[in-house]
Amino acid sequence: MPRKRVVTRTITTTDSEVMYVSISTGETFKENIIVAGYFTDDDKLLKKVQHIEKRENVRPVAILSKQICKTRYAMAEQDFIEQAYIYPELKELRR
Repeated sequence: MPRKRVVTRTITTTDSEVMYVSISTGETFKENIIVAGYFTDDDKLLKKVQHIEKRENVRPVAILSKQICKTRYAMAEQDFIEQAYIYPELKELRR
């Protein structure tokens, strides 16, 4: 049986523990969130988390801790073809 072909990428992410506040109750709680990219500045990371956060009743208010991670992701080649969007060739982008 032939090996299954896969597409792989190593992606640098910042895994952070974030303090949130509930707008409706005023209670605080902590959650982990993984953000694509390498963030060393807590203020820039907090702005990115605020941009990513889609819940209306909570707001991220502080970065409690963070860790930079490099993770290798993989996906079956056929799944990649079915789910990815077609990106223009580099020659077309440079025009």
